[in-house]
Amino acid sequence: MFRHVLNIASTVFKSDRIILISRSEALLDEARAIGALAVREAGCGLNVALEQGARIAIARGADALLCLSSDLPGLSADDIRALIEAPAPIAIATDRMRLGTNALLMRPPGAIRFHYGLDSLAAHLAAARAIGLEAVVLERPGLANDIDTPADLAELRKG
Repeated sequence: MFRHVLNIASTVFKSDRIILISRSEALLDEARAIGALAVREAGCGLNVALEQGARIAIARGADALLCLSSDLPGLSADDIRALIEAPAPIAIATDRMRLGTNALLMRPPGAIRFHYGLDSLAAHLAAARAIGLEAVVLERPGLANDIDTPADLAELRKG
């Protein structure tokens, strides 16, 4: 699934605009192989890793930041474009339960803090509201159907 998300992202973005933060040397090597910036995770936990990536993107002059989960087997380039074209500074791709966040676009990068975890959709919406930024929620199958549990994987294999 990681490889799929990386490959789709590289069809939309120049590879030097892709940043991977990971502890896995194998994944870092795969990202480097396509020309992405691969950085060893310095902290502990998803939100901390995303903050690390955001700081790097900001330092490189990014005017927007898109964070994609790597467990999206149905992700398409059109899904990514839908996020980019969202008519708000914050665009959140929710999961199929409408509770979580599978992708998050921020204009500008670092506009809100990351709140991945339990009820992250509500937390990201509240963070945007707290600073007066408009946020939109996208519901697209390629972004919503993530693989979090063995049951999710079994459903994917059936499909």
